[in-house]
Amino acid sequence: MMDFDAAVGKLERDHSSLRKSRKSRDALTRNAKREAERRKRQYEKKAAEKALKQQQLDYVTSYWNGNERALGTVRSLGQPKAQEQEASHSSSSLKLSPTSIHGDGDKIALPPLVLESLSNREGGMLGGDGSPLFFRVGLLNPNYASFPSGPLLKDMMEKHIPNKEDVDDVDDDCMQDNATAAFMEEMSHKYISYTHCTVVEFTQEDGCVGLPQSIAKALLDKGRRRVCEDAVVVPVKRTVDPAGAAASVVAIPSDTSSAMDVDEQDAAMEEEESGASKTPGHLAWGAFDVPDMDVEVTMVTLPKGKACTLVPSLAALRNGFNNLKDVKVVLEQSLIRTRATLSVNDEIHCWHRGVKFDLRVSSVTPNDYGVVSCINTDIEVDIGSPDLEGDGITRSVPMKEQTDKVAGKTPAFSGGYTLKDVSTTTSSSSAASSVPKKANTPASPIVLPPEPPSDQKEGVCTILIRGDGTTGKRRFDITTTKMNDLFNFAAQVCSTPETQNNIASNEEFQLVTRFPRKVYTCSEHSLLEEGIKAGQEMLIVERH
Repeated sequence: MMDFDAAVGKLERDHSSLRKSRKSRDALTRNAKREAERRKRQYEKKAAEKALKQQQLDYVTSYWNGNERALGTVRSLGQPKAQEQEASHSSSSLKLSPTSIHGDGDKIALPPLVLESLSNREGGMLGGDGSPLFFRVGLLNPNYASFPSGPLLKDMMEKHIPNKEDVDDVDDDCMQDNATAAFMEEMSHKYISYTHCTVVEFTQEDGCVGLPQSIAKALLDKGRRRVCEDAVVVPVKRTVDPAGAAASVVAIPSDTSSAMDVDEQDAAMEEEESGASKTPGHLAWGAFDVPDMDVEVTMVTLPKGKACTLVPSLAALRNGFNNLKDVKVVLEQSLIRTRATLSVNDEIHCWHRGVKFDLRVSSVTPNDYGVVSCINTDIEVDIGSPDLEGDGITRSVPMKEQTDKVAGKTPAFSGGYTLKDVSTTTSSSSAASSVPKKANTPASPIVLPPEPPSDQKEGVCTILIRGDGTTGKRRFDITTTKMNDLFNFAAQVCSTPETQNNIASNEEFQLVTRFPRKVYTCSEHSLLEEGIKAGQEMLIVERH
């Protein structure tokens, strides 16, 4: 009887223990289910967030690609052998090592590989409208971490709410639905600096690109860099002629080196520089600095320009830009030889009678991408006013406001080289009225005799003036031109406005030749009477 009661008690205890264990297992099961559901919700939330971010990224990528397509950057330029294995996602760009070439404008030289790639492309090299090849050249920012980096593009990405339509449908219309401001800002993060150009020839070595001085200067100009972060240090170099470097290590006998006079060497070099033909596109060893880092070259399609604003530099004003009688002709004759593109902040040059004038492109129309083509189009040109504060120049006539468009416009120049006359006030009168002068500066400009006709060969001397870091070249009739005229030209080339009007009378400088040395003074004698013969002559300004 006692054993039976003990067995019943043990059985009850076992059942109680089993009930507690079952309740514990049920609780654990419920907790496990709740945890599994919570993790599932977290996973779904993260997956939804990831999908949303991917859709937002696809949206801004579509926006970026739409702008790139509008610029025609999808065309391939081919890849050098060194880049074939590590070609980027955009085969339309090439990374090339820069070299220096001759040229006054925006024409670069490319390797034959690019010509071969473009020749094999369907549709040929040129567009249907006969436009030349345009390229974007830029220095990639090494601190460009990821896309997107610009605040505007990030904000566009965050505010985008995907709809039921596929994001690819937005791709084709993104240029109409979005402005280009976010694209341009992202470009300022992607590149340290960039500009646009055309091509002069395909003669560079594989993996190299030839840059003229204006393009190299634009890439190295700290003032036009668009990177808002700490300034990136761009290393520079000067290309070296391998033949010249090899010759420099050859020993020269002492008697030979001692026989060569230093002045004679300098004169020979200067004569060679002044007389040599600097063919655009040909290598210019060590002539100027170029970036010591790869340059990205991308083929683009540019909109035709309709209008632009050019701001003359202070040096241009001092050299008499405001006294030019016909700015239209000066721009036409200079720019159609040197420019195919106009990019905002580019520095362009024009020449008149051997005097060089520098102007900055401050705006272009259309301004979607800050660059236009000036080929086969008519462009209305506004002459802007430079910032004259702190430069010691006071205004005699106030500059009209930018809203007064009529008085500030010049007749347009066209890349098609047909200028369109404007019936309103000409640019020369506008520029003359808007450029300030010092109160004590005489108003009468220097008047030079007209240059001999281009077909006149007899009795003509081409004279190169050097002084005060400037140069000027002009043709003179040696039988009719006086020494006073030659001194006036020298004053116009390298002197301030005050000196230009008084230099010929007070004789503050003299003109000399280097080798053999000969001194010329201001007089009423003709050039022929002073011993200047037909041909070429280089004269150097020496201040008293």
